[in-house]
Amino acid sequence: MKKTIRDYLPSIVYGGSDGTVTTFAVMTGAMGAGIDARVVIILGFANLFSDGFSMASADYLSEDSRIGESKKIALRNAYITFFSFIVIGFVPLVPLLFLKNNAFIYSCIFTLITFASIGYMRGKVLRRDPLRLATQSVAIGTACALISYFVSSYISQIV
Repeated sequence: MKKTIRDYLPSIVYGGSDGTVTTFAVMTGAMGAGIDARVVIILGFANLFSDGFSMASADYLSEDSRIGESKKIALRNAYITFFSFIVIGFVPLVPLLFLKNNAFIYSCIFTLITFASIGYMRGKVLRRDPLRLATQSVAIGTACALISYFVSSYISQIV
């Protein structure tokens, strides 16, 4: 049976969305606390690989827990989740690595575009309203980033 993008979509969205959200949340949290950009890059990469592996492992264990699900399918989904997490989750870090000025602003812009792209792709593949799903992804990602920024800003003032 030939596999289509629709077969891989859940793992791509799961890994890509979470990779982008968590990497960007690490960044916005660090920025909210006034942490140096070098440390943000280090934390961002640590997050990409450790959380990416964690997500892939959870995806594997989840799929492996389904009755009748093959280990091959579970492993395939775990790989897709891991690589989606790292590749798509890398986007927020790109400006910090290559730009000196306004890197955080560009990171915000790139990340919003990434969220929108994930939602739009989801809508196209599922034949649902791509603009609505793009907006949904942007809203969720923005909410996560704002929570991280304000919590870290607040906590940094009291500790």
